[in-house]
Amino acid sequence: MNNDSNQELLEMVEFIHDHLNQNGYGEKYSGIIKSLNILKSRDRNGYHKVSDHLLDDFRRLYDNRHDSELLNEKFDAACKLAEKLF
Repeated sequence: MNNDSNQELLEMVEFIHDHLNQNGYGEKYSGIIKSLNILKSRDRNGYHKVSDHLLDDFRRLYDNRHDSELLNEKFDAACKLAEKLF
């Protein structure tokens, strides 16, 4: 995986995490935190799990009605990039 792609995905996931934290929901979505840790540490063994973590939290976000158009777009883009990369 190249550094540009990793950085782009990391920035997307950080944006999602920051947005959820600003609204008081950050701790409810552990998949985001796990994904951030994997991407920041560049854990090769964990890269294949990033997409699953993001998709799980995307579903949870929708089920809990914490979603917005902006978050949905960011989650969708992050999930697609993670699936493409890993």
